[in-house]
Amino acid sequence: HTFWSDQYEHVIQIAGLYRSGLSCVQRTASGKTSYWHYLGDRLTAVEVIDDPKTFAIARRLLTDNKSPAPELVGANDTSLKELLKSD
Repeated sequence: HTFWSDQYEHVIQIAGLYRSGLSCVQRTASGKTSYWHYLGDRLTAVEVIDDPKTFAIARRLLTDNKSPAPELVGANDTSLKELLKSD
């Protein structure tokens, strides 16, 4: 599932399904913010603001049923592209 919305000069994109009770990891890298939602250790949804590259990676992770560890996602020095390569 994907969703997007233009909010004035911002683009908000969401992949996956959000529901109450999820834990959230905020990632801010290169001045852009994304919110990664987990049910236990399983990635279930990602919200991205003004960052189409991060959205594409997040969508691919969700499609491939990959759940990178929250501490990796939250570390700004983690390459999200590298997370696509992990099992």
